[in-house]
This record gives sequence, structure tokens and C-alpha cells, in this order.
Amino acid sequence: DTWKNDHIILRFDGVLRGYDVWVIVQYAGKWESSYNSCLFDITPFLKEGDNLLALRVYTHFKGFYFDGNDDWAQVGISRDVTIFPVPDFHVKDITIRTNSLSDTFAKVGFDFEITSFSKRRAGNLSIQGKIIDKNGIVKEEFRLPVKKDFPVHRDVTISHPDLWTAETPDLYRLEYGLYNGEKALQSFSEKFGIRQTSIEGHILKLNGVALKLRGVTMHETDAFHGKVISEELMLNDLRLMKEANINYIRTSHYPFVPRFYELCDSLGFYVMDEVPFGFGDRNLYDESFQDILLTRALATVMRDKNHASVLFWSIGNENPLTPIAEETGKYVKQLDPTRPICYPMIHDYFLSLKYNIPDFVDIYAPHYPPVETLK
Repeated sequence: DTWKNDHIILRFDGVLRGYDVWVIVQYAGKWESSYNSCLFDITPFLKEGDNLLALRVYTHFKGFYFDGNDDWAQVGISRDVTIFPVPDFHVKDITIRTNSLSDTFAKVGFDFEITSFSKRRAGNLSIQGKIIDKNGIVKEEFRLPVKKDFPVHRDVTISHPDLWTAETPDLYRLEYGLYNGEKALQSFSEKFGIRQTSIEGHILKLNGVALKLRGVTMHETDAFHGKVISEELMLNDLRLMKEANINYIRTSHYPFVPRFYELCDSLGFYVMDEVPFGFGDRNLYDESFQDILLTRALATVMRDKNHASVLFWSIGNENPLTPIAEETGKYVKQLDPTRPICYPMIHDYFLSLKYNIPDFVDIYAPHYPPVETLK
């Protein structure tokens, strides 16, 4: 009853593999990327009383090879399913970026995207927010006027910031809401870290300091529950890694559950987040698969871009560097110019390119190299 004036959104965080959605007997849409989240606006299909939600999961579709990977993947609903209300005017997206750092201050940019489902003119809309440090001290408060379908930008300068690293995973909290006059339409709380990744010469740096990675490649697989990963298991794995001096995780070969990145933010891990297309190499020579790759890249970056732990984007896994794979990497750089990217490659294939790798690629990533290549 309390949602009657809102739009009702249905969110799937992961279903292996493709799926069709029905509400009652009306078709609501489909999604075909197993490890990316997808949202459906099911408002037009709902009625008073009980509503039957139906899902048909299928294994074969155009691009299903991209979700093969080299692991066990039981078909079915493997991640959370959520239903929630959204008002007509709402926050569609937020981007948080550390734009500059010095010894004494940090400049952090906040970009809010506001939109509506209707064609109504916006009223007296504003974004109100405050930034709170790890000690509960309010560092900044703001109120920003909103025009429909126009992004709202705010730069905030924080003096003597607590910088995020794996050793000091200090997080700030942004509490913000969308208001119509004095009435709150939405409210959110989001944690973020102040940190910058850079490559100077051949040196990888975090916050201007040379960074060494000691890492693992990790699959999201439980011996007893398949692809359903509990928070208890995630915490146990991450604590064992801390004890082993591991500071870096590559999510092979897909984005993990959303909670994983929150834990990496708070516990202190560097993450390489992977745009999901492992296997399916023959498809990468066919231009008709380009939109499939771009869809997966967009879903990956937009979901995880505000996590301090995500230092890099990995574009696929050990695939040939074809024109559509290159376009996907360029698209990721366009969506997020603040993070380096790499293309993981089989060693022999990497050598066959004779280092003729496009300039927009930041990191060479040959897999299984012999010592001679490392030298």
C-alpha cells in the first residue's frame, strides 16, 4: 500500500545464465549476462492483491560462451533478488571521484544524475548531503538545486584527508537525499575512500606512493553451495588472505557479488574487476557481438565504479585482442578514465603481438610467462 505512487523495480544480481521475466502472465523482459546485475521496471504489470513472478532460466543464447569460464557453474538463481520502490523523480546514478591529492588536501568530485519516469516538470528539487569521516565528524554539508535530466556536480575539498590504502582502509560516509522542497523523496548512505591510482613511467602508484601487489586469482565458488556465496565464507577467505600478506584479488572471470566489494573496501584489498567474457574467443571476430560486450562493460563499470578497492578493470580473460575487444576497452576507459585497464593474455599469444598493443592499454598482462619473458 505504501508503494502505490511509486515505480516498482525488480533487481537480479546474478542468474546463470540467461533468463526471461514474467509478472502474472505479462512478459517483462530478459537479460543475458550471468554475472551482471539487471533491473526491471515492473510497475505496468502489477495489480491489486497477489502477483505471480515467473522466471525461465535458459543456457543457450547469443554470447552464452562468454559465461563459460573455467569453473563449475550450476544453472539457476545464484545471487540476491530484490524488489523496491522508486519515486517519479529520483537519483538515477552517482559518481564519486578523487580528482586531486596533495600533502594537505584532497578534492573529491560528486556527480548526481537525476531523472523521472514521467514528463512532468521538476518542482523545487534539491540534493542535500553531508560527508562524515571515520570519527563521525561532519566534514562538509551541501544543498544543490536540481534541474530535471541535468547532472548535478559538486567539488568538495577535504583538508588533511584520511587516505584509503589496503593498510589503512579508512572510509568516509556520504549521506544524501533528493528533496522536493523540504520533503525527502529518497535518502541514501554510501561509503567511499579517498585515493588515486597512477602509473608514472613503469611504476604503479597509489596516492603517489609506489605500490607492490601480492595477489591471487579467485573464483566465486563454494564447495557445498556452488555459486551461492555466503558473507561468512567471503569474510573467512579475506581474513585468511590478510594473514598470508595477500593484498590484491583478481575477480576471475566476472564481477563478484556486490557485498564482496564492500568488504574489500572496509578490510583493505586491491581488486582487479573483470568485465565478463572468458572463453567464446571465436565470437570476438564477429562484429555482431560488439553490443553484447559493451552491455557487459557498462553493467560492470556502473555498478562498481565508486568502490575504493577497485584499482583496475580487466577486459575479458585470455581472449584474442580483436577489434571488438579493443572497442570494449576504449568504452571502459570512456566510462571511467580514472582507472588503468589491462587485457589478460596467454603468454605465447602476447609474444606473437610483438608488443604491438594499443596505447590506451595501461598494463601488460601475459599469463604463465617463463622466467626469460619476465626478465
